[in-house]
Amino acid sequence: MSNGSTEEWVAKLSDQLTEIKISSASVSQKLDVIQSGFEKIEKAMESLTSATAKQETRLTVLEQKVVEIQATHPQGLSEDVAIIKSQIAGYQKLMWVVSTSIIGLLIKTLYDAMSGV
Repeated sequence: MSNGSTEEWVAKLSDQLTEIKISSASVSQKLDVIQSGFEKIEKAMESLTSATAKQETRLTVLEQKVVEIQATHPQGLSEDVAIIKSQIAGYQKLMWVVSTSIIGLLIKTLYDAMSGV
C-alpha cells in the first residue's frame, strides 16, 4: 500500500507539475501579449511626440508670421474701418428714407392720376 501511495503521490505531483507548466505557458503568452502592447504604445508615443514637435514648429512659424503681419499693419486701420462702417450705415439709412419718399411720391402721383381720370 505504501508503494501504491507513493505512486499516487508521484502521479499527483506529475499532474500538478503539468498544471504548473500549462499555467506558466499561459502566463508567458500573456506576458508576450502585454509586451507587444507596450511596444505598440511606445511606437504610438514616438509618433505622437513627432507630431507634437511638428505642430510646435508650425505654431512657431505661424507666430512669426503674425508678428510680421502686425508689423506691416498700418496704425489706426481698425479705427478707420469702424468709422467707414458707421458712415456706410448712415448712408444706408439716408438711402432708405430717400427711396421710401420716392416710392411714396410715385404712389401718390399714380393715385392722383387715377382719381383725376
